[in-house]
Amino acid sequence: MIPSRAITSGPKHHWFGYYDKLQFDPSARYALGMQVDFEHRAPTPEDVIRIGMVDLSDGDRWIALGESRAWGWQAGCMLQWLPQSAYEIIWNDRIDGRFVSRILSVDTGRTRTLPHPVFTLSPDGRTALSIDFHRLEDMRPGYGYMGIPDPWHDLMAPEETGIRKVDLRTGQSNLIVTLAEVASIPYPHGEILSAKHYFNVLIFSPAGTHFLFLHRWRFGDGPFHTRMLTAAADGSNLTVVDHSGHTSHLIWRDDSHILAWSHRPSHGGAYYVFPNAEDGSRGPTRSWAKPGCRLTATAHISQTTTGSSTTPIHREKNAFRTSTSTTSRPTVASTWAGSTRRRLTPIPCAATSTPVPAPTAPKSSSTPPTAATVAKCISSSLATWSDSEHSADNRASASNRAKPSRNCIEHVGVRPKMVVNSRHPPPATKPKPSRHPNCDGQCAVSGH
Repeated sequence: MIPSRAITSGPKHHWFGYYDKLQFDPSARYALGMQVDFEHRAPTPEDVIRIGMVDLSDGDRWIALGESRAWGWQAGCMLQWLPQSAYEIIWNDRIDGRFVSRILSVDTGRTRTLPHPVFTLSPDGRTALSIDFHRLEDMRPGYGYMGIPDPWHDLMAPEETGIRKVDLRTGQSNLIVTLAEVASIPYPHGEILSAKHYFNVLIFSPAGTHFLFLHRWRFGDGPFHTRMLTAAADGSNLTVVDHSGHTSHLIWRDDSHILAWSHRPSHGGAYYVFPNAEDGSRGPTRSWAKPGCRLTATAHISQTTTGSSTTPIHREKNAFRTSTSTTSRPTVASTWAGSTRRRLTPIPCAATSTPVPAPTAPKSSSTPPTAATVAKCISSSLATWSDSEHSADNRASASNRAKPSRNCIEHVGVRPKMVVNSRHPPPATKPKPSRHPNCDGQCAVSGH
């Protein structure tokens, strides 16, 4: 098991989010965090969080940096280091009845305030994308910010709001994708114009040439539906990548692929790899012919800098924990108040084209699997599926479909780690091929 230690302590509560943000400075000495003095309830407009960083080279000393009135438990205030900067951080705040973002130099103490909040930053640190956090809070409480009502509350898909591109040097912005524009894109499973629409989860591609986002809508008080889209950095070339209605927990695997949880007809809820917008895809392009491991639960995920494995992020109560890894930068298990660790049970899943060998009994072991073992098994779950699975020729009946066998890890007893975002990459190290003890050579991972 990877050694870990808490780097913050009570009585106050500390956490970091969102899952794709840069928590460490380039030297890996300072880890950003947020601090509150309560838990077990939703924040109110009057609640303030403290912004700070932990000095890992000085006894884990907490250094106060600022505060925010625009935050939620899920994503905090979008606190993060500016890409390509060793000294500047950014977070969202609320002042004078509007949401803004603040850029602070931790070296000089100088602060700049921009007229828009941020959701994601380009890899060069010059551009941000913004959405209406008041509409997000109205449609998905806990994910947006309290304190300002949605100006377009009574409109289903307004033309005046959507995704804004913000210049982080000047604060100037322009609306590049509107809710009305995306809502008008036909949905193959039914009419959606009468629903109420909003955006969530925006992430730039590693090269900054494209971004992904979730388009969500809801009919009345019913459940929300989702499709994943990509666009060029200027908002052009809108492409629907996944129209399953269930996309979530997504991240760029590289500039050509997106890893996301989805629900496909062949194998239900699982992680799938989708192509980049330039491919013009309307879904995954192929399926692996041999069985691989599949997670039975969805979680936020983070990609290693080598792209060799993907690890889900789970949170535990009351403290940050750092882990020692083989890279030059530490890893962190992000935590927040009031949550509990979820146990994952990866199992191999059958591919549509070949049957699964007969189940084999799991090999017993008195020691829990290592984090590297977990990452490799999770990595093998990244199956991709073709939209041809919708065709009558390839749609297998439930009675004929091969059943998954339990010949991989039965219980993950280690704390999953969050790998530091690759926009401040450590030196690349080539992973050594290895087999985990219960795989029996059937995981779809190079080297297994």
